[in-house]
Amino acid sequence: MMFHPPAPGVVFNPSDREIVSFFLPKLMTGEGIDELSYLIEFCDLYCIKPDALFDVNKGFLPFVKPNQRFVFTHRQKISQKNANGKRPRRVLDSRAVGDGGFWRSSTGEKPILDEQGEHVIGYVNTLNFYEYKGEKRNPKDATKTSWLMHEYRLPRENFQEWVICKIKDTACSEEDKCVAFWVNELFGNLFLGNKECPSSALMQEAVFSGNLPLLDDGQCRPWVDNYVDGRLQ
Repeated sequence: MMFHPPAPGVVFNPSDREIVSFFLPKLMTGEGIDELSYLIEFCDLYCIKPDALFDVNKGFLPFVKPNQRFVFTHRQKISQKNANGKRPRRVLDSRAVGDGGFWRSSTGEKPILDEQGEHVIGYVNTLNFYEYKGEKRNPKDATKTSWLMHEYRLPRENFQEWVICKIKDTACSEEDKCVAFWVNELFGNLFLGNKECPSSALMQEAVFSGNLPLLDDGQCRPWVDNYVDGRLQ
């Protein structure tokens, strides 16, 4: 299958309505989102600190803002004994690396309406990440970090285990390292002409190689040219 990039300037940043009406239902039913699957990572969000999602060793994702990630994750109820309980556990468990921490809601759940504004099609909850300080792991001493999360679920009566979360580092600019610009150049402008697009496998290998030069280090243009000419170095 050949990769067909979207027009220049396109960034994966779906609206709240698009997340709960398209992406979340497809992922929950196992239908999947085909070639877009790499845009939403599958992981246990409550086993890792949010900065692990932005590990530089993973490389940068094309068409995704450099300070933002989307995650399809599993939630657990605080009380497994209460069949009617709906409160999710938001504390990083013992498998979490580092001092750990927890997510705390700052807004409560807000309804997401359909295009006509008549029916609730989902809910979004805004949360901040707090980091423990010291071995006591006292929530009162935890420090609020720059990590912000929007958690999306469908309007169901019972507890919903699977949700989509949008994680954002508010301390990091969307234009940091000019990643968005050169990725757009690489997978957009240069492939709109007569040059043949690379295969999706080659594209993935390049994106996650960890050897991608930055625009401001003077190496970006030669690297892009070599890539397009089939001489990736």
